[in-house]
Amino acid sequence: MSMERHATIWINVTTSATWHRAAVGIVRVERELRDNLKKFYPDGQFRECIWTGSGFAEIETSSFDSCSSYEIAGDT
Repeated sequence: MSMERHATIWINVTTSATWHRAAVGIVRVERELRDNLKKFYPDGQFRECIWTGSGFAEIETSSFDSCSSYEIAGDT
């Protein structure tokens, strides 16, 4: 019985998570990349993070679909 370990894929979505206007440039790229990574890696290999000013923090996937707010993982 072989147990494969898969690498975690992280994407920094700081811009998208804090953006409150129509999507432009990098915001569109982050959202498109995020949506496609979710499709290719549905089994938890894909994670999202934001820069908090002192380091990166994981956020709940899709917690900012409206881009009005986000939740840092473990803060709920």
